[in-house]
Amino acid sequence: MLVRTGTKGGRAVAVVLDNEYEADTYDEDASIRVVYISAFDEPVNLVGQTTRLGMSKAASKTYQAFSDTPKFEPTLNLLKKLQSDSQTQSDTQVQQLEGKPMGSSKLNRIFYGPPGTGKTYHTVNAALGIIEHGDPEYYDETTEDRTVLRKRFDELRKEQRIELVTFHQSFGYEEFVEGIRPRMDEAADDQGAQEMTYRIEDGVFKRICKRAEGVRLRRTSFPRSSGETAAVWKISLGLGGSIKKECFEENTIRVGFVGAGDLRSPSEDGEKYLSENRGARSILEQFFGMSQGDLVAVLHDNQHIDAVGVVAGEYEYDESREGEYPHTRKVDWIYKGEPLNILKLNGGKPLTMRTCYQLSRVSAKDLLELIGYEDYQQEKEPYVLIIDEINRGNISRIFGELITLIEPSKRRGETEATTVTLPYSGDSFGVPNNLYIIGTMNTADRSIALLDTALRRRFRFEEMMPDYETLKGIAVEGVDIAALLKAMNKRIETLYDRDHQIGNSYFLRLKGSPNKAALADIFRHEVLPLLQEYFYEDWEKIDAVLNENRFLRSSDPVKIKHAGLLDGEKRLWSIDEDALGKIENYKKICEDADDA
Repeated sequence: MLVRTGTKGGRAVAVVLDNEYEADTYDEDASIRVVYISAFDEPVNLVGQTTRLGMSKAASKTYQAFSDTPKFEPTLNLLKKLQSDSQTQSDTQVQQLEGKPMGSSKLNRIFYGPPGTGKTYHTVNAALGIIEHGDPEYYDETTEDRTVLRKRFDELRKEQRIELVTFHQSFGYEEFVEGIRPRMDEAADDQGAQEMTYRIEDGVFKRICKRAEGVRLRRTSFPRSSGETAAVWKISLGLGGSIKKECFEENTIRVGFVGAGDLRSPSEDGEKYLSENRGARSILEQFFGMSQGDLVAVLHDNQHIDAVGVVAGEYEYDESREGEYPHTRKVDWIYKGEPLNILKLNGGKPLTMRTCYQLSRVSAKDLLELIGYEDYQQEKEPYVLIIDEINRGNISRIFGELITLIEPSKRRGETEATTVTLPYSGDSFGVPNNLYIIGTMNTADRSIALLDTALRRRFRFEEMMPDYETLKGIAVEGVDIAALLKAMNKRIETLYDRDHQIGNSYFLRLKGSPNKAALADIFRHEVLPLLQEYFYEDWEKIDAVLNENRFLRSSDPVKIKHAGLLDGEKRLWSIDEDALGKIENYKKICEDADDA
């Protein structure tokens, strides 16, 4: 037990001898007996700040703050050694003591369970915990407002720190890693003429790997918000040398298209000009859309660049230059010199005369290395890829040769780092060690036993079963909703299996409106259709799950002349809509639950 005052003051390290508290009850006279190994009268200033208040499971950040503090370090080292020497403790428990998950659990995990058990809910918590606190379990017991957490999750998705993808039967390697796609040529001329081309495009997995390996410039004059990485743009600075020389001297980049006017407050004439000049509109949209911290490469010829700068300001319109090149942005030049060949970095594609466009094949890191610029750092902040319904995709077809690369020991940055050559682009590719992969798996769709063996070896699986505690205290006219759900699930487990239970989330909306109409709506439109899917419309089993509570009614079939067409005895079943509105029928479900 780690004892502290506030978030910065360490008070003691203790070993628990006895805990009188029971899991589901509170007793004000209960206590936890401990032996203090090291304790101090005054708080010790911790190395690093902890964040959780009150009593909770110590996060890795909290343990690290204590273990890095000299006054507590000897004690924790001793406990760690005793723990590792004990025959009754496994290596897994030692790492749990440290708050460090083992092996693939740190980077790759799958939440699996029946539908409605909160897999997506916990995925949001885990992703936020990883990015904000380096601990996927940080928000497991949080009391923070859910809308606030969800808002932060959505913001991180907009910042592209979190990517979300859903696997399905048609999803493949081309969507996940890279593939060939038809596109209108980005390098159309200034008059807007474009051609259909076929390009190799990155999939969601390759894109987030690139971002996780991205770079940030160290100099404070290069403003770039946390977690973003620089895009690379090609720009042409006039046909002659005067404009380029002027831009170098003024630390700016400029483009023409005077008729467009100020893009920040378009005039009627400007809008008309842009509508009649599609090429100009496209170029100016890209010039306007550059972010501070992006890199610009200045065209020398179709294979070479002769300058590289960092975008240092927002778009401006210079009214004093209405005659030529009025659209302006501030730039910090970090290279001006001999022409450098960029053909290889651009995938063998020559540059074009188009005034401005993004070089999507060129990474900021590679460009900075080409110019010999060393004042940058690798982006090492955590990124998260969420794969929903991971079991619905063909894993071999989607991951291909990359399945090996997601192993923690094979990640870039590790001593056993491994890379492969991608089949379409020919790029050398590896998975960075700051990318976390979280999958969700609905066991009602497919058993974990049927999951691809290669995937199972590389992920930590965390089972999520119905959590009846979330329904505690919810009652509708005397019907205990937690008891009702538990009774149905016990019968489902008996008649089918535990993977096809009904999750607690189906009933959570009753917290806000615990009334009979809402309960009937849940059964009619969610529970009964789910049971029909589970039991393939074996109505007798569905009726058994409901404890023959009169929601279903059966009748004799109509007479058919060719009786031989019937396979045994046949009953016709239907849902009694009136029975759904009677509270005694819900009470019937809870009866005899112990004998189910």
